[in-house]
Amino acid sequence: MRNVFLLLLCLLPCFVLAQPPNTKQAIDLYKQAYGLFESPNANSMTDSLAYVKFNQAKRLYEASGKFDKNYADIFLKLGTIQETENNYSEAIKYYKSSLPIWEKLHSESIKKEGHFLAYVLIGQAFYKSEQYDSAIFFGQKAEHILPSNSHFIDNVQLLYNIMGAIYFKNGDFKQSIFYWEKGFNAANNQKHRHPQQLCSYQLNIASAASSLGEYQKALKSYRQALQYNYVPEIIHRKIGEVYLKRNRPDSALHYLQKAALPDNPENRIVVWNHLGNLYTQRKEYAKALSYYNQSIELNTKQFRANTILAASHLSIGQVHEAQQQFPQALADYQTALQKLHFTFKSSDIYQNPQDFDNAVSKLD
Repeated sequence: MRNVFLLLLCLLPCFVLAQPPNTKQAIDLYKQAYGLFESPNANSMTDSLAYVKFNQAKRLYEASGKFDKNYADIFLKLGTIQETENNYSEAIKYYKSSLPIWEKLHSESIKKEGHFLAYVLIGQAFYKSEQYDSAIFFGQKAEHILPSNSHFIDNVQLLYNIMGAIYFKNGDFKQSIFYWEKGFNAANNQKHRHPQQLCSYQLNIASAASSLGEYQKALKSYRQALQYNYVPEIIHRKIGEVYLKRNRPDSALHYLQKAALPDNPENRIVVWNHLGNLYTQRKEYAKALSYYNQSIELNTKQFRANTILAASHLSIGQVHEAQQQFPQALADYQTALQKLHFTFKSSDIYQNPQDFDNAVSKLD
């Protein structure tokens, strides 16, 4: 299955009786390439074969002078194959090359739908290459010509997902909520709903609301996400995090303990850090250190997630500092610093790195 989330036109060729040889050969090659492209077992080899056949079909179309929706679709498929290889600039060139072909088609509805698909895919490629202004530009062009045909609902949702994600990354959380709510409504109005998809929308909305400090809205979305029975341990953790931000430790404890129950080690190392923070706030330092150390032990064995390790050591240092164990606190902070830096290994607190170009991440 395609790892690029799109629904292209179902454009299997229609045969008429007397076609020029180039056109018939082009259609035959398109059919062969399309079969490879949409294969349930698609891989890099089938993509390479499809790429060759699509290009052969393209050359025959060029020689025939014929313009139809299959010809335009070839450019979308070639772009998608490039995109799966992370060749975003080449993908964008192919997507843009489809636009003048769509423009030459007689059917206004197909012309509009073709432009919509191309704009969405161009926006997606710009988004993946972190060219967000260009992604928004083409996303807005797509938004202005939304097709009414329900066959394009996946592409409409892709558009809303991309726009929401861009605005979230740019810190415009209200606008990200606007688009994710539109995506949720579009998905929720379908006859065949996908619980995982609906849950993901609510998680995104909740995350943006929490970033705005709109904790009631965030909690409402998290609770709505719970009803889809997808990753409940992560949702419980997120609810616990909101209650921690609202300084409601009892409610936070309830949800964090629920989040720690399922066998999800990657989630558990974060939950244990949160529980450590909660008990640190309560000045129950023995319990706090126990949770931090459990997180470090599991993380070291299975993940080596350096940012989380650094957070654990930093928090342990804060506990030791609160207990006035200052030499131990300094050693803990030094260890946290080492986890954030790929090359810094010194245990001497007076030998900090000269720069942080090799830092893994920053701590909140």
